Amino acid sequence: MAIPTNRPTHTVALSIFRPNVMPLYSWFCQSRLCARPEGRPSADRHNRQPQTRFLGSTRSDGGSLAGAASILPICDIEGFGVLTNREGLMRNASRIAAGLGFWVATGVSGAALAQCADKLEPDKDRYWVLNPVPDDQMRNFSTDRPTKSNVPCTVDAGHFQYETDIVNFTHQVTGSVHTDTLLVPNPTFKVGLTNNIDLELNIAPVVGVHTFNSAPLVSSTTWGNGDLFVRSKVNLWGDDGGGTSAFALIPYIKAPTAPTGIGNGAVEGGVIAPLAFNLPNGITLLFNSEVDALKDSVNDGRHANYINLVNLSRQIVKDVTLYVEFWSDYNNDPTQRTTQYSIDTALAWTARPNLQLDVGANFGLNRETPAIQLYAGISQRF
Repeated sequence: MAIPTNRPTHTVALSIFRPNVMPLYSWFCQSRLCARPEGRPSADRHNRQPQTRFLGSTRSDGGSLAGAASILPICDIEGFGVLTNREGLMRNASRIAAGLGFWVATGVSGAALAQCADKLEPDKDRYWVLNPVPDDQMRNFSTDRPTKSNVPCTVDAGHFQYETDIVNFTHQVTGSVHTDTLLVPNPTFKVGLTNNIDLELNIAPVVGVHTFNSAPLVSSTTWGNGDLFVRSKVNLWGDDGGGTSAFALIPYIKAPTAPTGIGNGAVEGGVIAPLAFNLPNGITLLFNSEVDALKDSVNDGRHANYINLVNLSRQIVKDVTLYVEFWSDYNNDPTQRTTQYSIDTALAWTARPNLQLDVGANFGLNRETPAIQLYAGISQRF
């Protein structure tokens, strides 16, 4: 799922790392995975109750698929979660998958090397936040909406983008307790710092949580703002490439700005690793693995949380993309370990080259997961 952040440490570290990454472009021939083809908006989609967090968004830059002979840009896909039937298996599989996602991603660089083109693309490394990428060199409009996934592609240097739920409603039932959560809206703001790094900020200004307990008959409603999420997306390959894969790392930190009843009052953080592939017939396959350090529910200790998803997307008619994903979340809280699964679906319409509208629905597959989540959103790039 950018606005200037209070994380200068990350910015410095990434800037130091950058010179080591760029020489690889000459080897990979600057594959154009997220580049604009010749001739073509985040909110807390996860909404892991009761806090808000980064959500996904869709993308497409107004162009249509050219058929089986052309490749749908990887940046035109959303995430998709890993699903299992047995909680015990899922607990182990979630840990393994989180590490496997990182391991597989590092192995893909060999495939990217094999896909070098003879013609190098224009060097965009000289552009940064105060020297924007020219409009005719901008890559495809790519967002972390509408599903829960994140894409590997970043906002072009010097350009601004917002992605938001216009409205997001979640209903969850846990025993005799019914919880409804409303976000209106849930924006993520992004700004491109360099050719492969952007900064992102997410906070929901209006969050309502209504809880009803049928035994005994007790209800409560809390209104306030959500927590503040600050993160940086660092693309390692595929941002400007014509290969079949793209990969990024997204470290984030959460500042506890939400009131009691909406947030847990703790500083938390983690890292997300999105890995995307172009498949035949205009299909994009996207994997997300995420590891979080969350506060324990009964003390100030920290525990690991593992999220995995798998997402498939394809343009079904001109400028309209369909997304289907499976999502899983294993929370290793020592007091109560829980596993959530959902199947998610969404539609995104690129109304204009830099404007996207979307709707979606997420369906919980076990009692620990919200039964349903409905949302509509918008994304725009400047």
